[in-house]
Amino acid sequence: MPVAARARFFPLFCGAEARNQLEIQRCHTLSKDHIAKAKTAMDKFLQSVESNPHRRDAAEPCYSLHEPGDLVYGTALVFHGFGQSPQQCQLLADYLFDNGFNVYQPCLARHYLGNPTLNWPQVDLKPELKEKIRQNFLKDPVLAKELYISAEDTMQRVRSLSPEMSDMIAALDQGDCSQDFQRFFESSHLDYFTEAEQRLEEVRALPGPIFAIGISMGGATALHLANTYPDTISKVVAYAPLLKTMDDARREFALAIGPLDVKETGWEPSLQFTVGCLVAIDLCGTRVSQSNIDNLAKKVATLLLFTANEDSADLPTQEKFAQRLKSISSDGVPHLHYTYRRELEVPHAMIHPNERPIANKLWRRMYQETFRFLTTGKARQDELDSLRQDETLPQVP
Repeated sequence: MPVAARARFFPLFCGAEARNQLEIQRCHTLSKDHIAKAKTAMDKFLQSVESNPHRRDAAEPCYSLHEPGDLVYGTALVFHGFGQSPQQCQLLADYLFDNGFNVYQPCLARHYLGNPTLNWPQVDLKPELKEKIRQNFLKDPVLAKELYISAEDTMQRVRSLSPEMSDMIAALDQGDCSQDFQRFFESSHLDYFTEAEQRLEEVRALPGPIFAIGISMGGATALHLANTYPDTISKVVAYAPLLKTMDDARREFALAIGPLDVKETGWEPSLQFTVGCLVAIDLCGTRVSQSNIDNLAKKVATLLLFTANEDSADLPTQEKFAQRLKSISSDGVPHLHYTYRRELEVPHAMIHPNERPIANKLWRRMYQETFRFLTTGKARQDELDSLRQDETLPQVP
């Protein structure tokens, strides 16, 4: 794009209290000190990843910072989805960086490591309960062969594994705060949030507001950060946030067998993880959707994008969450959401144009409306289904 056409995105001064304003300017000057402090913090983490013997190939976190003296809007924290890597969000990260944002792309908790069964957050039964139930599971002629529900009596078989199975399933369904959850389970699922909070600390030295952006489990993580740090996170954009896994029957079966070390194959053929890893992200989504969200609703503007072509997240839960935000919101704090209609064929993993099984043909306008929202607090929801780019916004290559 010619320099003259980009001039409107380079204001020369900042208004007072710019961090909390909806309409922001590209006016925060990066200094050598800003960059040095942030790089020291981020590089310490990146070096620990690089030196880890379990490091997963092509899945390391990364960042893009502008040069000393450059003007920026602020910093975007961009979180990928479960089982993925920062590569999933690279096109969006490049677009935001090219148009005035510093960008940090952390990994979801320990997704920079291979061997998910060993390294990723998951939910386990306590040892004194686990082995007997697992042996009963493996002895069952139906359950040992089928990972997901395939017959009418499947859940009946699961419930018969132990007299306490129904209570265990109910404890997982209700979330991680009940006494029964503490009684039955050991879980590292909250590492998704604690590690994200650590990554947030690493960019605090950079000037300007901080924005949390994410897809699927990354979207739930972004919402958690904003609700927990509403005076730090300026705005949130969440694409298909995973607030509950879809299909109640399959979800119930996954909750039941997840803590039994039953294996699932991921999007990469070599990436095998226990179903307990899937239960972990469901618990995190449940925590976000069922939490007190007053901080988020009253202090942080949100843009939530959903799709009727969901194959992972529960759409009714997403839409109910969006309505809760609006009902609690303070005046002047916008909460925008849009659901792509089924015929538009936008997939759950909408952030990348070539995600399978269907491609998102509308990704360029989605990126533009993300930029518009981050810089103005507004979005043209009526244009999100357009193949045409808005000529008044930075163009998406």
